[in-house]
Amino acid sequence: MSSKIKYIRYEKGRPWYRRRYPTQLLGHPQLDGKDYFRKRIKADPEDAEAFIADWNSLNAAYETFVSALFNVNSSIIEEAQLTKKALDYLRMSFDTLDKAIHEPQLP
Repeated sequence: MSSKIKYIRYEKGRPWYRRRYPTQLLGHPQLDGKDYFRKRIKADPEDAEAFIADWNSLNAAYETFVSALFNVNSSIIEEAQLTKKALDYLRMSFDTLDKAIHEPQLP
């Protein structure tokens, strides 16, 4: 299959469906620290019909998995987002405080 298809990567001559998870889901316990949904396409790339059918089934599996994580675990996602925002705020505050201590501005 010579044309480029979205979310397809070739590794060692074999096609893989590889798609990044939405940033809102990163850090979700169900993802085990993974950034990508990655599955092997078992159909021969020369058989376009079978290849596209495999791609469609993996794409549907990704969409179903992601929507399930969003719908079922919204409280976990919100908690993770709040934790990330709090940590970002603390880092920013400490950086500002550290700068104020080490680089005082004289009147």
